[in-house]
Amino acid sequence: MEDLGIGIALLGFVVGFLVGMTGMGGGALTTPVLILWVGVRPVVAVGTDLLFLAALKVVAAWAHHKWGNVDWRLVKLLALGSVPGAVVGLLLLSGLRGISEEATDAGVTRLLGLVLIVAAMAVLVQFFLGERRLRLPFSGGDDTAHAPTPRPIIVLGFVVGVLVSMTSVGGGSLVVASLVIFHRLSGRRIVGTDLANALVLSAVATVGQGKDLAKAADDVRVLVVGNPANTNCLIAMSHGHQAGIPRDRFHAMTRLDQNRAQAQLANKAGAKVADVTNMIIWGNHSATQYPDAENARIGGRPVPDVIGHMAWLREDFIQVVQQRGAAVIDARGLSSAASAANAALDHVVSVEGATPEGDCFSSGVYSDGSYGIEEGLMFSVPLRSNGQ
Repeated sequence: MEDLGIGIALLGFVVGFLVGMTGMGGGALTTPVLILWVGVRPVVAVGTDLLFLAALKVVAAWAHHKWGNVDWRLVKLLALGSVPGAVVGLLLLSGLRGISEEATDAGVTRLLGLVLIVAAMAVLVQFFLGERRLRLPFSGGDDTAHAPTPRPIIVLGFVVGVLVSMTSVGGGSLVVASLVIFHRLSGRRIVGTDLANALVLSAVATVGQGKDLAKAADDVRVLVVGNPANTNCLIAMSHGHQAGIPRDRFHAMTRLDQNRAQAQLANKAGAKVADVTNMIIWGNHSATQYPDAENARIGGRPVPDVIGHMAWLREDFIQVVQQRGAAVIDARGLSSAASAANAALDHVVSVEGATPEGDCFSSGVYSDGSYGIEEGLMFSVPLRSNGQ
């Protein structure tokens, strides 16, 4: 089981790298691996992959938008087709579910195989054509000279919407190949435009697929990483709960913020990060969070007693933790994806294992009114696990 977890984490890293660089490869890699290697039911693999890609593409699409790599004219036209297409695809899946689970799995598997073949052919055509675009009446011009012709792009979006909502595959490869073949966009703008469209499409398709999480396992748990994490988690939880998944199975990750806060305190005190315990993150994974250093401990002692610099704890420390993600992006031009992946693994370890005596970990969960927090919110609070 440990080896399987490491393998899935490595798969996530590879998929994240490929999607960020090319806009392609997310569903085409993840979904078949979940079915063939992990043994997940096809329809559950599709839903799981869509949730994963929705979180992943939030980060990638935002970065490409910041770099000016997104052609929003094309995104709007693709969305006009892909959103209705996703609804149609989900309705088709619903019809298959009405027959039987076996019919649903068989239908998804056959369509998945067909889409993988078509996607591979599209990538090969893209590769062999290179710079030689096809001169068709609906072909677009360069980045600034010509506006894209709406009808074929909307049709492309509709087809992709149907396929992605039913198989999670084709959103990247088909759109990228079409933009390469028929439009004079630079490579970076093709990738950015595809990611922005895929973000919209994944969000719509995920709503319908979320209910299938109930069929994954009796003890299924969901960790939402992509921002806005609390909002995304609340959406996933609301649909999952309708399908019978308990609300406490859903978590919005604030472990990355906890790790950053522990590192700041350890550095200030000249201690080891492992010596910092009881580090609580209140609220959301955003600039509004509150990293609670005053209730944390270093080597078993209260942090204020060890550091003794209350102005730093109440001002600089809080601001550094709140703004750390933005600071990393400003400095590197990239998000701290590796740190987020490590934090996700830390979160899983904390949830699955027993929390050490006198310690806790932070995660956004559904509020039951504890700590004076309004009931019904996704809010990061201190948690303990009994490992069961």
